[in-house]
Amino acid sequence: MDTQIFLERAAAMPAGPAAEQWEALARRAGRVTATREAGVTAMQVYAALKAMIEEAGLTAVAVGCYPHLMGKVCLPVSLLADDGVPVACEGDVNGALGMIILTS
Repeated sequence: MDTQIFLERAAAMPAGPAAEQWEALARRAGRVTATREAGVTAMQVYAALKAMIEEAGLTAVAVGCYPHLMGKVCLPVSLLADDGVPVACEGDVNGALGMIILTS
């Protein structure tokens, strides 16, 4: 998917639930230096990625982070890993396949 289209989809995700998720996560983390705005954006990106993964029935994802998703996708990638969905950075399809193999 084109990065701009994805960013528009992420921005369209409801901010209320994203803010609630960010605040709950920040409380669990203890000390957080990221801004609330950055955290809410990250949670919107997480929601958009998760929705796309579910819609397409994907087992793993390769995301091209640079330059438009830098700093916006790192937390979502970590949360998706917690959900059992491997995500490789910079469109590394071989890396995503390797993660599937290693987690199987």
